[in-house]
Amino acid sequence: LTTFLICTEASRLIRTPRSCPAHSHFESCGSMCRERCNEELPLACPLACYVGCVCDEGYVMDKNDNCVKREDCPAPRAAKAVRYLSRVRRQARCGPNEHYTTCGTACEPTCGKPLADLCTMECVPDVCQCNPGFFRHATKGCVRQSQC
Repeated sequence: LTTFLICTEASRLIRTPRSCPAHSHFESCGSMCRERCNEELPLACPLACYVGCVCDEGYVMDKNDNCVKREDCPAPRAAKAVRYLSRVRRQARCGPNEHYTTCGTACEPTCGKPLADLCTMECVPDVCQCNPGFFRHATKGCVRQSQC
C-alpha cells in the first residue's frame, strides 16, 4: 500500500510540457514501443509507461525524433513496396467478423475469457482481431457470444 501511495505521489510531480513538437501529443503513460521509420514493432513491449511526447496516430518517429507520416520515411522504393505488399497479404488473410490492425490488443476477448481481469498496454503488431461484439473461438474464428 505504501508503494502505491509513493507511486501516486510521484506521478503528480510529472509536468505536462507546454507543447509537443508537430504531429505529437503528451502521454503520461504511453507505450514504451514507439514506431520509428524503417523499424518493425517488437512482438512484445515492456509494461512500463513512457512519459513524454508521442507521435499522433498515423505518424512515426524519424531518425531525428520528428513525427512524420510513415510514407514520408526515407527508404528505398523497393523496401516500401515489400512492406506494403506484406501488409496487404496479412490484411487479406483476416477471416469473417475480424479486421486487420497494425497495433492490436494483447487482451482480445475470447470465448473462454470474454473480459480480461487485467490487460497490458502491449501492442501486438500486424494482427487480425475480432470485430466489436465478437469473441475469438479456438477453432471457429470470431463468433458471437451465443456461438461460444
